[in-house]
Amino acid sequence: MGIDLHRSATHFLLVDVIDSKKRLKFDGGPRNFLINEILRCLGSTLPSLADVRNRPQLTETANRGALIDEAKAKYEETCDTYVQQGIADTFRVCAVAYFKDVLFFDGNSSTTDHKGSTTELVDENKSLIPLHEVIRIASAENEGDDGENKNLPEGGLKVATTHQIVSVATWLADRSARDGWEMMPTWKRDKEGANGKTYADFYHLRMQAMSTWCREFWTNPNFNVVNLCDQRGANRLVSHLVRLDRLPKSNPLEGSVATACGLDRV
Repeated sequence: MGIDLHRSATHFLLVDVIDSKKRLKFDGGPRNFLINEILRCLGSTLPSLADVRNRPQLTETANRGALIDEAKAKYEETCDTYVQQGIADTFRVCAVAYFKDVLFFDGNSSTTDHKGSTTELVDENKSLIPLHEVIRIASAENEGDDGENKNLPEGGLKVATTHQIVSVATWLADRSARDGWEMMPTWKRDKEGANGKTYADFYHLRMQAMSTWCREFWTNPNFNVVNLCDQRGANRLVSHLVRLDRLPKSNPLEGSVATACGLDRV
């Protein structure tokens, strides 16, 4: 087949990309549809991805755009180094996990964050959150605030905007396609180039599919990521996910208010 199969893979899906009715070869539509449906199914549970690479330290900043730009620049440098050695970054799932961290958390591979309920009674340091603060956040959520940006302390790092998420997904898919084009056998690349094709033409459908499922993963609140360099954080995340299966997702506003009223009368 001329395609290397990853030795760690245990399941393979073979998709026929020939449309006999339209007499089209390399019709990626059904393949993309299948991928999207698989992602939608996974998104209904608690999908998680582990990043096994030790990522470079990023500069601490309160500007999400600056953090994203630095992470992209450093990832480009890493990919360029791989290409110079005649290989490409085949662990794309690790890159997807990493940029989830960059887009929504601190982008630091030595720390693990997760988007739990904003109305939990303890923070990530296991310190108790004052009850009045829990009520304030829950009230804001009921009024339509998603609890991700408006409840941050002044100067806090806000999560990425929709535009930033789409931009990073498109860029990551483009970078993956460029590396794939460079790794293509010279005779085949020259043949495609002689027909006027570029990497963007050749990998158009794959780039579109990758960009789509990156956005689906990153914006799904049930999607969790962890870098294995932070084993304590990984254990904490697993414990959190296991607890989610047993307990309510959050402390309801009514319960918090009732508790506060009870304490006022003590």
